[in-house]
Formats: sequence, C-alpha cells, structure tokens
Amino acid sequence: MLGCNFTATGSDFDVDAFLISSPWRELAEPFRRGEPTRSAVIRAYTFSGFQIHISDSDEDELEPQIQNSLEFLRVAGAELERLAAFPGVTKMEFSIGLFWREDTLSQHHTLPPEFMRLAGEHGVTVSLCIYGVHQSVETDA
Repeated sequence: MLGCNFTATGSDFDVDAFLISSPWRELAEPFRRGEPTRSAVIRAYTFSGFQIHISDSDEDELEPQIQNSLEFLRVAGAELERLAAFPGVTKMEFSIGLFWREDTLSQHHTLPPEFMRLAGEHGVTVSLCIYGVHQSVETDA
C-alpha cells in the first residue's frame, strides 16, 4: 500500500454516529468491530473506525504524501477536534507507505516540523510503513 491514509479507531467507537454529520462521510471507508477483514490472518476487526485515503503515490516518494497530509491537517482542524473528542475514539493516525529496496543498507526520512507540529496538536500519530520489494535484475543475453 503506497500513499497515505488517515485512520481513526476505537473498540467502542460508533463510527456511523460520527460519520452521519461529518463532511468526511463520502470519503471515509468505515469498518466495524466484528466485521470480516480482507486479511487471511486477522479474520474480524477488533475495533471500529474509518479510513480516508489522503494521498496516492505510485512512486516511492515521501514529499507528496507529506504535502497532502499537511493540507488535510490545515483544512480539517475543526473536524479533527470533533473526532478527537468523540466518545470511543482511541487512535487517529496517518500511515505513510514507502518501499524498502533490495540492496539498500539504510533509509533516512525526515518529517518536516510543521507536519509533526500539526499532527501532534490534533493528537494524530504518524507511522512510516516500509514495505520490502524485490527488484528483478535484467541482463543482456
């Protein structure tokens, strides 16, 4: 999963009650505790919540994901405050996807201060999700 997603969750979060009056209701992909997941490992959700896709990034680039997330934080401040105070919400998070390339010894990613400040002010955690990728090597025959 490349790109960035915003997720809000809680085991006692009534996601439907929150989304009914939210400007995010058309953007949000809700899930409810007890519903089946798409995972073969985890059969059912143990919490309720929703996910909003914030940024597409077909390329392995952090910058567009951060810029789109910053815009979301700037525009959605009041709704984030309402969400943070909503009963049952225990976690709000940005998940940012990147690739770990074969033959890479280390990766360094810097998150800008404004992004970290705004995320922190709204109680939003940030996760960098780094996925391993096998790159095939083409040879001349």
